Amino acid sequence: MADQDKKNAGSTKRGDDFSTDVKTARRILNFLNAASSPEDIVNGPELDVHLHVEYRERLYPERHPIRKPDKKPCCDLNVAKSILKKRSLTPVYGFIRIEELLDIRGIWELLRNLLDRFSRATRGEWTGPYTIPAAGYDRPVHGALLRSGKVLFFGLPTGKDTWLWTPDAAGEGTFELTSNKPGDSLFCAGHSFLSDGRLLVAGGGGDGTGARHNHAWIFDPEPGTERWSQTAGNGMPGNGNMSYYRWYPTLVTMGDEPGRVLVVSGDDTSGNDVRQMEMYIETSDRFELVWGPGGVGDASAEHAFPQIYPGFNLLPGSEVFYTPTGWHSGGCTGAADYPAAKPSGFYEFQSTSPPVKASWTDVGTTDDAAEQAIDRVKGMAVLLLQPTYPFVQVMVVGGGKDPESTTTFQMINLSTLSPKWGSPVAMPDGLSRVNVNVVALPDGTAFISGGRPKTGTPPTGGACWIYNPSDMSWREVDEVANSRTYHSVALLLADGRVVTAGNECPNDRTIEVFSPPYLFASDGSLAPRPSITSSPSLVHHGHDFQIETPDPASIDKVVLVRPMAVTHQTDTEQRVVQLQFTTTGPDQLSATAPNGWHPHALAPRGWYMLFIVDQAGVPSVGEFMHLH
Repeated sequence: MADQDKKNAGSTKRGDDFSTDVKTARRILNFLNAASSPEDIVNGPELDVHLHVEYRERLYPERHPIRKPDKKPCCDLNVAKSILKKRSLTPVYGFIRIEELLDIRGIWELLRNLLDRFSRATRGEWTGPYTIPAAGYDRPVHGALLRSGKVLFFGLPTGKDTWLWTPDAAGEGTFELTSNKPGDSLFCAGHSFLSDGRLLVAGGGGDGTGARHNHAWIFDPEPGTERWSQTAGNGMPGNGNMSYYRWYPTLVTMGDEPGRVLVVSGDDTSGNDVRQMEMYIETSDRFELVWGPGGVGDASAEHAFPQIYPGFNLLPGSEVFYTPTGWHSGGCTGAADYPAAKPSGFYEFQSTSPPVKASWTDVGTTDDAAEQAIDRVKGMAVLLLQPTYPFVQVMVVGGGKDPESTTTFQMINLSTLSPKWGSPVAMPDGLSRVNVNVVALPDGTAFISGGRPKTGTPPTGGACWIYNPSDMSWREVDEVANSRTYHSVALLLADGRVVTAGNECPNDRTIEVFSPPYLFASDGSLAPRPSITSSPSLVHHGHDFQIETPDPASIDKVVLVRPMAVTHQTDTEQRVVQLQFTTTGPDQLSATAPNGWHPHALAPRGWYMLFIVDQAGVPSVGEFMHLH
């Protein structure tokens, strides 16, 4: 916002009646200037909305607000009429300062009610942008939250200049280069976490950053170490390399033990999609080829994902589920109709030890609209887990063909015997989103940001949304300041905030940090948070463990959240697993770790953030815990 705009829409105070920040004041003014009738003002803005399956020729979905039976009007009808009458005196610009409203009789009740609907407590707040140092720091294209709480970034223009960002309460955080660099360009690599919290990064290179390669590198986040090393196998030359060169591959950490990581797709040095998968095995530090059920020589498990960076998620039943997302093409090309990315489907593994064996099964759609929209290249998929039915869902947002896919989202219920993708439903604002980011939050909701072009409406990064799968509702939250599209990332931090970084259209060397509404009290101040005073650093699958907290009776949820490792709107890691727990003392909870049986596909072995969430929906700061 320009300085004059900040002055115009800035905080207003009259005694102790009303005060607000610049963003809240701007949202209030926008609402009043957009109202088309007195009743719009009396009813107030929609906070949470339900959506219905759209007719694709409509710009906006059919939707209705979630109104509580005891909800009171925002103001008297006469006050609303007075506002519109005064606004008509400046029909071109409308109100540009809160002060212009203050002489209207009865305005203070309305302003206080609008403050409740537009404050940080309902909209959250972005801070930044903060500038990334220039010398030695690549622009973020890849990001991963490490078990130290730091975020590892790398990208362009070198593919080797990797660096760490440490969050702080102020938002800007601190920046530092890693102690060494990988020997290859890791631009356009794939990555996921190993069972000990190290990050495996495979493939990449190209586009002037260095040759494409078949190497893999591991980053050790251990404080005091924080170094890169190359996979070496038995130490013989090439023994730790992949069989194929892979540019834009997807990596999926499996649930079986010892740790294994599936490597899917990617282009070879000739630009051909690699059809055969490989499996990295931690104990041997090497990659094994994946075959069909018949074993070595059976090519039936091979599958084309020509858009590369296909979207995969490990399901609780050990299947690896594919959503037709991916890269398809670079730059600022916008929507991408790419039917070759279809169909959706999943892999089942008959063996994850050599010889690794798998079989593929197609997954269908409920109707023609669903079939037309499920091509979602340049969109993003996220796994949503709940303790009640539907237990397992995948949600995919944006991307694909415009408008069938870019303006919509789709869901598939994987808790049924014959799952099918549902019909597309338009996003609440009806706007197209390409290269959009989706982050699973510790309260079980999904945060959607970015994907809006800089030339779009509004001329910023655009409005963000939070989807609540428990009641299928949507809430609009604060706008991200910068455009975050191609080559942008977004990750959940251990303190419950979200960081977003990067963009290629235009090149962006900044980060922004979002504080979700759950971090604020009703007056916009920081909410009191539940705290974890003690928790174990190591817990075994299926075992009970104790959490010390000052007020256990106030706790509504105990969750484990797996850290993200994301690039190009592809992340196979994030999952929020709600745990069973009981109160066992005046300052103690007892929770049960997930998956007491093998394989541990609900929550693979590795490092997680442990959150407790109180009855007001406020999460604690996450404590890193090794699930073994």
